[in-house]
Amino acid sequence: MTKNEMKNLGFPLSVDVKRDMPAIGKGVFDSWYVISNFEADGQKFAFEWHQQIVKLGVLGRIVAAEFVITNATKDICKHNALSVREGAKAGASCDKLHVWSAWGGLDGDEKQMRLKVQCQTEGVDVVLTPTEQVLYNGTTGLIHFGSNDSYQFSFPIMKIEGTFTFEGKTYEIKNTTAWFDRQWGYHLSSKESVVKLGNKFQPSWLWLGMSLNEENTEVVSLWDAYVINGHFGFATFLHEDGSQNNAVAEVTYEELYTSKRSGNRYPRIIHIKVPQEELELKLVSLVSDPEFYHEQMKSAGCQVLCRITGTYKGQPIEKDNVVELVNNVCGDAYKTEQAR
Repeated sequence: MTKNEMKNLGFPLSVDVKRDMPAIGKGVFDSWYVISNFEADGQKFAFEWHQQIVKLGVLGRIVAAEFVITNATKDICKHNALSVREGAKAGASCDKLHVWSAWGGLDGDEKQMRLKVQCQTEGVDVVLTPTEQVLYNGTTGLIHFGSNDSYQFSFPIMKIEGTFTFEGKTYEIKNTTAWFDRQWGYHLSSKESVVKLGNKFQPSWLWLGMSLNEENTEVVSLWDAYVINGHFGFATFLHEDGSQNNAVAEVTYEELYTSKRSGNRYPRIIHIKVPQEELELKLVSLVSDPEFYHEQMKSAGCQVLCRITGTYKGQPIEKDNVVELVNNVCGDAYKTEQAR
């Protein structure tokens, strides 16, 4: 066989949805994330489950999990945080998709997963089935975030079947989809300019993953990130024909308030523009106090259900969706100094 007769594998990707579903184990972080929002009994609900394993210097590998449950109709947001050393009680397998903690966890593969989590009177028990759509962040699944290489892929439109329990009452989840994110990263030595707040730098970001039409054939993963080498606002689009592209995103924040719990500043209203893709959105928080706080991780943020209106390529958008805000995205401006 000649070289020209070899099978053309197309564009080389940095990730593999089958190989990389289990824990990588050697990086500085390993992360699995699921969000969904739906209506039941005339009320608006959302949940977010996120578990990661983070390497923290002398502390070793720490499992950090959060489970956020929102009833926007009643303006209630319940937050659960867990941080323990990796071990028998919490962790993730390196040979199959098996992520666990005292709450429960995520099992399965790239074809189907089961998420079963229970925290006091709140929980989810759902089966998640990916469609053929896979979004590769940065279009190849690799983004350079300051001192880290971040690998990430998403199943943006997953079928979801099962139940959701809020304050002890169980609801069937219907007429919605879920978003699954798999992310991990490796530390890189960097002598680029360093962004500092005083003597300590803490990365912060907004992240939004959502469908852009009723048919769920156009989706976006959007970041407004403040990382060690600067401020980056960008989005990766997955189109109906399967093509993907990156574009610069412009994000502005309005009606800021300060959390008494963490001191972080958060917006009630967010404006997003991506001129290259003719996308313009307005996000309005549906919950007055959506902040979660990891005491042991010294990290705070929001998984907030928002009402989103706007246009995409001239077509109207009006829907609810969860947006993530981590750490002090709307805090004071940073000073840039040369790394030494």
